[in-house]
Amino acid sequence: MALKYTVIKNDEQYFKYANALEELVFNNGDQNEIELVTALIEKYDQENMITTELDPVELLHYLMD
Repeated sequence: MALKYTVIKNDEQYFKYANALEELVFNNGDQNEIELVTALIEKYDQENMITTELDPVELLHYLMD
């Protein structure tokens, strides 16, 4: 049996899970599932998002890439 959720490995999967989380929250989904998806998203954010301070213009350029 395949797992419904796994560790997020790329941006495509990240956005898929973000959309799934939004749907779960707005449709009063299972709280355990919401917590799991939230934890997976937060872990990916911590490992892949910018951690140094950038000039706001540089940050926008980075986010647009």
